[in-house]
Amino acid sequence: HEPQSDSDSDAMDTQLVEPSDSSNENALLPVTTPGSPPRRLLKMPSSAISSSPSRVHGKELRVGRSDWLDLSSDHAILVDKSLAIMRIMDNGADVMAAIAPRRSGKTTFLTMMAEFLSAHSTWSADDREKLFSEYNLYTQHPKFFKDHFAKYSVIHLDLS
Repeated sequence: HEPQSDSDSDAMDTQLVEPSDSSNENALLPVTTPGSPPRRLLKMPSSAISSSPSRVHGKELRVGRSDWLDLSSDHAILVDKSLAIMRIMDNGADVMAAIAPRRSGKTTFLTMMAEFLSAHSTWSADDREKLFSEYNLYTQHPKFFKDHFAKYSVIHLDLS
């Protein structure tokens, strides 16, 4: 990342700092902007946004759609990445950067995370909980699920 001039720094909120030790895939990196408090950035490779043990849900293959609520309610085949929600929330980073190739499930994962966290949705919390009931996060970590499910205000920006 190249240094920025003073006029550019006013327009930028953050500067990403590359880690000096690449052995830690989930490194918390300092993110600084002159005149603002330091933040932490979680660098997660796409392989880190997964659940172990892996579980596949659904019965039908759906192509070209990425909204988790639509896909899961239509019984589309989905890989369970729900444990990554807990991993992201427990790390304490202010900013997360997940880089993965196109069509690898980034938007589907983010819409799943939004439906998990959001207190307000087009579906009721009970109906969403039924959809989550087969996922690893619900079955393996019921306390975390209860503590965080449908408890937050979520802002979803679609920039497409």
